[in-house]
Amino acid sequence: MVEKLRARGFEEVEVNSAVSRLSRLGYIDDREYARNWATGIVERRRYGPVRIEAELRRRGIQRETARRAAREAVLEVGEETLAGDILKNRLLRTASPGDRKGKDRLVNYLVRRGISPGTAVSAVEEGIKNHGEH
Repeated sequence: MVEKLRARGFEEVEVNSAVSRLSRLGYIDDREYARNWATGIVERRRYGPVRIEAELRRRGIQRETARRAAREAVLEVGEETLAGDILKNRLLRTASPGDRKGKDRLVNYLVRRGISPGTAVSAVEEGIKNHGEH
């Protein structure tokens, strides 16, 4: 908010005064914002903790606050469950998920969605195994 107000030409004194007042009134709470945003993005976009943290950092949230919000939001679902959910639709659209190139593409897709690499590899192996059984 501070950066946006500065960019719009407000003086430093005005910016500080406005931020202080809004903070006292409870309108500015980065932890609450981060928590709500992270929970919503897990539900709507199915992002993993790495991607959520990066998105929150881009929005100006401090590293530790972003990390905590991302981990808590994903913890509610479980990163493995989240990875499996993301993977289900992707497996249906992948021509040859069982070959090395197909596996690599699926792992990279999950990593881009914010799933940690180790979880992504496990989810792909499990997903391919389950996909072959159906």
